[in-house]
This record gives sequence, structure tokens and C-alpha cells, in this order.
Amino acid sequence: MTNTKSEVKPLRWYSEEPIFYVYVHKRPIVGTVFYVGKGRDQRAWVEKDRNPHWKNVVNKHGGFEVEIIKEGMTEPEAYAFEAETILKYGIENLTNQTLGGISTTGYRHSDETRSLQSQIAKNRLEENTEYAKQVIERITNLAESQTPEFREWALSRALETTRNYTPEEREKYIAKKTAWLNDEEKKAAAIKKMLNHPNKEANIKAASERLKNYWAEMSPEERKIAADRSRSVIMRDDVRTSLIEKMSIKLVINRKYIFSSIKDFLKVTDYTYPSFSKAQIRAAKEGVSFYIANAFFVEQYNEEKHKDATVYNGEELKKLDFDVLPRSKAVVMDESRVFLSMREAAIFCNGKTVDATADFITKNIRKGKPAMGHIWRVATKEEVIQEVMRRVELLNE
Repeated sequence: MTNTKSEVKPLRWYSEEPIFYVYVHKRPIVGTVFYVGKGRDQRAWVEKDRNPHWKNVVNKHGGFEVEIIKEGMTEPEAYAFEAETILKYGIENLTNQTLGGISTTGYRHSDETRSLQSQIAKNRLEENTEYAKQVIERITNLAESQTPEFREWALSRALETTRNYTPEEREKYIAKKTAWLNDEEKKAAAIKKMLNHPNKEANIKAASERLKNYWAEMSPEERKIAADRSRSVIMRDDVRTSLIEKMSIKLVINRKYIFSSIKDFLKVTDYTYPSFSKAQIRAAKEGVSFYIANAFFVEQYNEEKHKDATVYNGEELKKLDFDVLPRSKAVVMDESRVFLSMREAAIFCNGKTVDATADFITKNIRKGKPAMGHIWRVATKEEVIQEVMRRVELLNE
């Protein structure tokens, strides 16, 4: 009797029909490849069943562009070409979780793979000094401009833990737990970790709710203790000196009127300091020397630069036609006119609706196509600054 081995079946059946293709996804406008995939039919244009890294890139850049780089292949051929293409671009530069050829559903990296990915990231920082400089600059800016939400979150964690502590025990605990805020390296690392957390927004909201509930549940005695603690901090000489220095900074509005302090400017314009502080933070992030606060053009006073400015004496303060510093939505039309927002551009084009026209222009910029009879592109930082200054000059005519 002849022994026959049972047939070994493959894990899955691969189609030999030449209906598959390999595609890449690119970041809009800049055109850099961030994902390589294999598919058939409409797979390249489908957003469903993508990994979190892919979704983060798409959310950040507002979409993705598709390029089919090879088609008419069988499934095994497509898998092989997909892996070859991933190696060509470098998996460390892509959002792909594997080298291709297998599904990532339910996939979890081994410790060795995670260690390798960590080393790849470190090497990228060490080998690309420009990239490392950008990362460090971003973390530094974030560290220097801790958001109220972040402070609120850190304090709420400490307060919640120390609910049953004596005032002395609570002070000691909070001092210990917040000491790291004075260590720039630890602070930057913590902020980076928090900002990259997938549940960042939900965590901030939950922390805010916890803090509100904590204060609502306080007894009158506990509230008095907390108020006294806050008052004692504000009354400290170093804190008061710092606040007075900040509020006493001379300002020049619209390059025309001098205010002796931030406090005076806020009083006249009925603006709040938290909102003014946000304008300062935005300006610092954009690397410009002026703020756009409540639609006013604001600069710190410089004797040489503002020699033609006069002390404000109740004159009418004209506002700009935009109320915040433009960021990534400024566009140039036909290489001749700068719009500081997509909304401005859409209103100028007088389309069916402002939103639909703005969306149409945005999509065609990504595709490199004309829209509403004009050629568009994203404005550079220098072009934005020049347009802002042009509009300030118009106010003073």
C-alpha cells in the first residue's frame, strides 16, 4: 500500500487574474509619497481600513493624492512589486506597517520590529540635522507656550490624587510632581508624548471635566484653602514683578498709535488678556514680530522703528479685514494677488456658495489645476507678511 501525503494547502488563494495594480498615496501640494499599496478596482481611492499612521497624515494634510504606478498584474506579482516599491522609498519614510505581501488586519509588531523602528527614528534624527532641528524647534516652542489645557490637566491630576491630604501634604505632593516642569528636557519629552497621544483631545476634555467636578464638589473650607494658595502665589514678589513687566510693555497699534501698556490697550479695545496671549503665541510659532489681535496690527514699541507713531489719545482705531494671523490657508491667484484665507478667495470668485467654492479651489490646488478661471497656489510666509503689511498701510491712508 502506497502512503500518500496529505496535500498542503496554502493559507489563502491568490488570484492569477491580471487585474491588480500598485499605487502610491502622496501628500497634497508637496507631492511626497507616504504610502505604497496594492489593490484592484477602487481600492486606491478608498479611506476605509487604513492604519492609524496613514489617517494621521491624511488628517494633517487634508487629504491625499493617488498615483497608479503599475497595473495589469496578477495578485502575487502585485504583492512582489508592492514590496519592491516599499523598499525603494524606505519603509521608515512611509506609513506602511509591513513590507507588503500580507494583510495588516490584527497585526502586531514583535519586540524586535518595534526596537528596529525605534532605532530607525533615532538614526533619522542623527543623520538628518535639518529634520532634527525642526523637531527640536517645534518641541521648544510647545514647551515655551504650554497651553492652559495642559496646565489644567497637570493640576487636575495632582488635585484629584490629593483630595484627602492635609494642606501640608498636598503642597509637598504637588511640588514633587510638578518639579519636572523646571527640567526643560523632561518637559519637552512629556509634551511631545502627550501631543502624539491618539486620544489627546479626549484626554484634555476629560481632564477639564474632572477639574470642574473637583471644584464643584469642594466644601467652602476647601475652596478657601485653594483660593488662599492661589493668592499667595500671585502675591509673591517674583510673580508680581513678572506680571507687571508683561502688562507694562509698550505697544504700537497699526503702526500709528502708541499705548503705554498692554493693560491700556486691552481696556480701550475691550479685549481679554488670554486672547491677547494666544495672539502672541501664534506669532511666535509663525516666527513673525507682530501680532494680529482682535483685528488690530500690534507690535512692541521700538523707538527707531516707530518714530512717526504718536501717543494714543482717543482717536478711532481702524480694524483690519481679518482678525487672526493667517497660517496655511493663504493663496496666490495668477501670481498677482494674495488672499489671506480661502474664504477671501471664494468671495472674490463669487461662486455658488462660499464653502463650495473654497473647497473647489483647495482641491484643484492639490491637483495642480485651474479653478474658477484662475491659477492658484499656496502663498509663502514672505508673501503673507507682505500682504499683511500692505493692508496695514491702506488703513493709514
